[in-house]
Amino acid sequence: SLVQGTTTTIGSASRGMQKACKSLGMACTLGGPIGSIDCNIGGNPKCCSEAAACIRYVPTRTGDFQVSALSSVDLVSVNGQRIAPEMGSFPLFRDDIIVVGPRVFLFLLPGNNDSL
Repeated sequence: SLVQGTTTTIGSASRGMQKACKSLGMACTLGGPIGSIDCNIGGNPKCCSEAAACIRYVPTRTGDFQVSALSSVDLVSVNGQRIAPEMGSFPLFRDDIIVVGPRVFLFLLPGNNDSL
């Protein structure tokens, strides 16, 4: 999935949201937007909430992007460390590994990605 705005919400579309989109002829694709979710992780709709985590573009001294968990019941981790909403935001750097529910993401930035 591609971060396209200042905030990207990551979550799993509920069965109701999936049915509503299909009835309107809209696609419910893995990694794509659906309703208020910018990145639908797909899978079982109960694997995580519709708003499990978010990535924000917030330029600071430590980096330009931050990730935070939005729900304490969802599994969200950064580089193997579980995070929770009360922990606040964490800076993201190139090649960081983010886990949301059953999905694993590699955080990449535009430019030279020699590590791929």
